[in-house]
Amino acid sequence: AAMLKRYVAASDGAVRIGYGIVGRKLMRDTDGSPQKPFFTSSLPLKPLLSNASSPLARIVTGDFARRVVGEGLDSVRRLLEDDVLVDGEGAEALFDAGCGAELGIDGIEAFSGGLRERLTGDALNGGLSGRETPVAGKPFFLRPAKDARVVGEYVCDANAAFAPRPAAVAFENGKGCRRVVFGHDVFGDAMSVASAGRILQMHRLADWASHGRSPVVMESPTRSFVQPRVRKDGTLASVVFVNASIGELRRIRFRMRGVPTDFGAAIWSALDENDVRLPVVRDGNDAIVEVPSVGGWNGGYLIFEGGK
Repeated sequence: AAMLKRYVAASDGAVRIGYGIVGRKLMRDTDGSPQKPFFTSSLPLKPLLSNASSPLARIVTGDFARRVVGEGLDSVRRLLEDDVLVDGEGAEALFDAGCGAELGIDGIEAFSGGLRERLTGDALNGGLSGRETPVAGKPFFLRPAKDARVVGEYVCDANAAFAPRPAAVAFENGKGCRRVVFGHDVFGDAMSVASAGRILQMHRLADWASHGRSPVVMESPTRSFVQPRVRKDGTLASVVFVNASIGELRRIRFRMRGVPTDFGAAIWSALDENDVRLPVVRDGNDAIVEVPSVGGWNGGYLIFEGGK
């Protein structure tokens, strides 16, 4: 009860910034009956169906894109006024609707085969260059526009003659709207098999697409649920973190925005554990906190010393 009261007090008046939940959309029992939705991670992205005001880029899946296209051109234009991350089938639907130039792609072509994605040397990938991750769902080859940045490329271990092809591009249009387009599924089952490099890349690309306005970006490859709360003046009030895996996580690194400069420490409060006082390390306007460990399926919250 005391733990909850302190979280409520620290978060008083702060607004929840919804993070999109991604992963396997529906688990089914052996007889095929549907079970409760199951997630593997949350990303600093606006949830799929949310209309709430948010600084975050929006998730666009194939089903969602097809629905918007079916509503007509005005709905498509409104969607693309947002910053977006789009999966392969979403890109196909929007490209077929004549929106390729808005996505930063000049072409898209369906393909089948045993492909993997390798992260390129683009600056957005940083030290992740060269890491590979499985490809889930139906892959599409992308033909990037002139100003688009290729952040992922398909490789095929089984075919030595296969030339790498663009698998993911990042693009900013003339109006300053940012898009990241993937040539395959990255929001559904793919996150259940995603490599550590892919999870980290998704957080970085989501933050880039949101113009660096994500309140919290994970810098550890966790399968987790993250929920920040932000006050009206833009300061970060609290961060809830839940380990969504069965194993213990160690050295979980949070990059946070809006932590006041006079807050020199954070308090990590976890279920059935003693509170831990952690240093806040400054990196320009960002604040970095590292939580030593979180047990499987356990969680807690970060609040900051110094008051409101």
